[in-house]
Amino acid sequence: MIPSLAFSILAALLPIRQETITDDLKNPFALGPAPQRIISLAPNITEILFELGLGSRTIGVTRYCDYPPEALAKDKIGGMVD
Repeated sequence: MIPSLAFSILAALLPIRQETITDDLKNPFALGPAPQRIISLAPNITEILFELGLGSRTIGVTRYCDYPPEALAKDKIGGMVD
């Protein structure tokens, strides 16, 4: 899993609050409020989001996202090329 995806998923799970953290390079990074709407850009990410209980926040998925079945009801945003 790429670091930015892991950080995005972690940020989505955090309660809404303002906080500053320091990354591994000692750079400060301000966390904003947790995302309320998520658009998944790949089927594997969609599956992870639903497994983490973030399906209700997921508002869009690719046309290839067919699992879990709840993903089929979400708005489609296209595929990797379009």
